[in-house]
Amino acid sequence: MAVLASGVWLLADRTIQPESLPQIRRLAVLPLEVSAVDPQLVEGLDDELLRAVSRIEGLRVIARGSVQRTTADGQDPVAVGRALRVQALLTGRLLQDAEHAVVAVRLIDAADGAVLWSYDVRVESQDFAPSPGNVAARLATHLSARLRSVPASSVSVKPDNYARYLRARHYWNQRTGGSLREAILLYDNLIAEEPLFAEAYEGLAEAWLLMPLYAGAAPYEAHPTARQAAEAALRINPESSRAHAVLGVVKSQFEWNWRAGDEHFLRAISLDPNNATAYQWRAESFCYRRLFEQCQSNLREALSLDPLSPIIETAQGLPARFAGDLPRARERFAATLRKYPSFAFAEFQLALLDSAEGRWQDAIARYERALPAMGPILGGAPLGYPYARAGRKDDARRILDDLRRLSTVQYVPPVAFSDVAIGLGDRVLALAWLERALAFRDDFLTQVGVDHHHRDLHGDPRFRAIMARMGTPLPNDADPVAGH
Repeated sequence: MAVLASGVWLLADRTIQPESLPQIRRLAVLPLEVSAVDPQLVEGLDDELLRAVSRIEGLRVIARGSVQRTTADGQDPVAVGRALRVQALLTGRLLQDAEHAVVAVRLIDAADGAVLWSYDVRVESQDFAPSPGNVAARLATHLSARLRSVPASSVSVKPDNYARYLRARHYWNQRTGGSLREAILLYDNLIAEEPLFAEAYEGLAEAWLLMPLYAGAAPYEAHPTARQAAEAALRINPESSRAHAVLGVVKSQFEWNWRAGDEHFLRAISLDPNNATAYQWRAESFCYRRLFEQCQSNLREALSLDPLSPIIETAQGLPARFAGDLPRARERFAATLRKYPSFAFAEFQLALLDSAEGRWQDAIARYERALPAMGPILGGAPLGYPYARAGRKDDARRILDDLRRLSTVQYVPPVAFSDVAIGLGDRVLALAWLERALAFRDDFLTQVGVDHHHRDLHGDPRFRAIMARMGTPLPNDADPVAGH
């Protein structure tokens, strides 16, 4: 490809005979290099290109987060390929003006940086939306592969609305309360104008699913809304992996219909074997039911697809922690913290282990270090437990007061109150909060049966009734599958 003096791009497709290409099984899609393009659109466009390439049969595609971690340091392609353990890299450049958009893609050998294949396409700006799918289709052809049967949207989306969709993807990736609300607003406005655009419903479902965790939304409001959006997406595109993954979480962790959740997770993965998030969510569902081997297996798959994700790396230790193998869990969490020294969630997991082992001062120190990043609910409530057990009951009660004040302005999970109450030795109050969590279908309730905070209640009939209502077994229960 060459750029003429006038600035017009000369398009080319430098093909290599398929038999000349090396066998490529693992690929990383690098962020697009851009010029004269709205920066807010770029992140969403990267997602769309990654999603399109992920549809290539037999190809393992590394998740976006891991790729970003390697490219942020400006490493050369060979170093990126080594870090991600891939055989090839897909790089791209994007230029756009008022009339045209040009996408220039290169397939790079990760071993030596050689260009294996290139594909350059120019489209009218108003026809830019389908470009990622076109690139993936050509790439599949030249890799002697085929696209899976998952169709791209058959709806012709107006350019301004497609740009709105990309902006919504950008905000969703930020994972904050404010950014999720902005994404939801964009998706709602987009759906009003493009009621048959399945991808907008998928994005809306994903955003509402995360609202309880990041924005303090009540699960009894957020999860039904997520379910409705996912079901709307499936009515338009029955083969939406993203929609099935959302329904897997809603069915299992909100409706406690674990077998239906399993079916949706399995369908999501069969439609898109590169969906690392579906593997991660499926693993969590297995862990809560004490199916630790299945949990670990799915976490390994997620890590294979997203090898530099701190959250998925940390999660590798969860099956051991929940199963009570604390030394193994500690080894895993400590290794993650050495790899990502500033990652608070790994520090938080080690604090949980200290607390489970009665190392109150160590637990308090770790919780306090993680608290600024984890926040008053995720980090503050567990801190109240070792405070109380270490004799610092006033500090524990202060956390309860903080949670009560916070609950006047947003939803606070009842399990958070129960964590502190059980630390204070108030079993009656702890059970009252757990029963309230049951009524609210609190997100965190599914973890109670495998977490250490409430293990002293395992023999209590009221506690066992709560676990039976959810279908989450306790140790030595007869039916560990526990689905209904």
